[in-house]
Amino acid sequence: MFKYRYYQDGVTGYLYQPQNELDFLTKLGLLINNQNLRESMGIKAQQTVQQYSWEQVVDNLVEIWVEQI
Repeated sequence: MFKYRYYQDGVTGYLYQPQNELDFLTKLGLLINNQNLRESMGIKAQQTVQQYSWEQVVDNLVEIWVEQI
């Protein structure tokens, strides 16, 4: 399966097996039928993505450069 450091299966979203319609529909159904789960995953995903804003990326890059000088 895909592995991204900014993605957590079951926390910030769901991965499903490619070409597996049942797996896709099962996970979609979980989201459709559970508003709290949708909201929770949405909030966690938004928090994760904010770590990768341009401002944060530039700050991290400057920090690395300063350490190397």
